[in-house]
Amino acid sequence: MSGGVDSAIAAHLLLEEGYEVIGVYLYLQEHAKEGIEDARRVCSHLRIPFQVLEAQELFNELVIAPFIESYKNGLTPNPCVNCNETVKFKLLIDEANRQGAAFVATGHYSRIEKNDRYLLRQGLDLSKDQSYMLYRLKQDQLSRLLFPLSDYSKDQVREIGRRIELPIFSKKDSQDICFIPSGDHLDFLKKRTSLSQGHFKLKEKDLGPHKGIEAYTLGQRRGLGVSHSQPLYVKSIDEKTGDVYLSHEDELYSSQVLAGDINFIYKELAIGEKIRLKGKVRYSQSAFDCIVERTDENEIKADFDQPLRAPTPGQSLVLYKDDYIYGGGIIKKTSISS
Repeated sequence: MSGGVDSAIAAHLLLEEGYEVIGVYLYLQEHAKEGIEDARRVCSHLRIPFQVLEAQELFNELVIAPFIESYKNGLTPNPCVNCNETVKFKLLIDEANRQGAAFVATGHYSRIEKNDRYLLRQGLDLSKDQSYMLYRLKQDQLSRLLFPLSDYSKDQVREIGRRIELPIFSKKDSQDICFIPSGDHLDFLKKRTSLSQGHFKLKEKDLGPHKGIEAYTLGQRRGLGVSHSQPLYVKSIDEKTGDVYLSHEDELYSSQVLAGDINFIYKELAIGEKIRLKGKVRYSQSAFDCIVERTDENEIKADFDQPLRAPTPGQSLVLYKDDYIYGGGIIKKTSISS
């Protein structure tokens, strides 16, 4: 129970199906008091037990610390992908085991299907689909999960909330990284680490110092503070020298993406095996046609039919076969070079 509408209606739907439901709030950061109280109110309204599961120390170790380290290494991380695998579902399944519960349910808009493997599919409401964020889940985790909202749209979920007089049915969805509610990741980093200084470079021309490599991501234009006759964009970041390389927009496109730390859900690819799939390099973008090859034990290469704008190391390459998640990995390198 996050204190939001989706998890509340997920619990309600399970109750209607005859499940015994226990509401659990994952306490991940200090500013979560409002979420705890909203989750408590929801559980009281649904007449189910409520508990808070303390997880701040583990969250700091496995999500926040790697988030900071990634930025210092010139990467742009996606902490939600990491959290789902290493913290959220691990802790919830461990708690389910402790209490003798058969399943863990959340308000994710995704579908799980049992074939010869547990498969992950996009939710029917593609505008809310969250399968991209779940691509790192393993078979033993998927086997324990229920997603009651898989066949619902957000409008339908809110309507159910109104009908059952849920106290938070009109609460807005959270849009930001949960541990940075302001949305200002740079301010968050400044309070926890010293920024890595360096210079802007256009080819080998020095354009002066920048704020710190942690302030920039590939494809970025706004906030550079560089005067030039044409618009400039971040093309690459050299974490060793601290230099941020700029270019014109037509130099940002890449047809090839290499990803490591891979995970397969639909089917394991053998080393050297190639397959045609669709791939996304950002949560909010469309999936594009590509040929994927597993190049070694822990790396895949995707060659896209059309160049993509600024695929970014640290983000995830997620692969789709129709509406199934095939697998994916963390982007290491693209055909863009400084």
